[in-house]
Amino acid sequence: MIFVDHAQDRQDERGVTDAQAEDCVCTGRSIRYEPPTKPTKSVQMRCNFEKKLKAHTIMVVVTVSDSDPNLFVVTVTKTKN
Repeated sequence: MIFVDHAQDRQDERGVTDAQAEDCVCTGRSIRYEPPTKPTKSVQMRCNFEKKLKAHTIMVVVTVSDSDPNLFVVTVTKTKN
């Protein structure tokens, strides 16, 4: 997974570690999927993952492309339960 600058900034603000974000994507549930909106050479999809913990919920938004095997973490949120 590659964390873009915006995601790293949000993680710092919200106290979410890379490991927590990765765990959310790997073991959380997919709560939203956005298929590509425009036909381009590279198909890019956006997915939101959510993981509920005892005190809070972490949500991670990732993009994935058919031209790149990496997941790009776009943003991370953390809310109280």
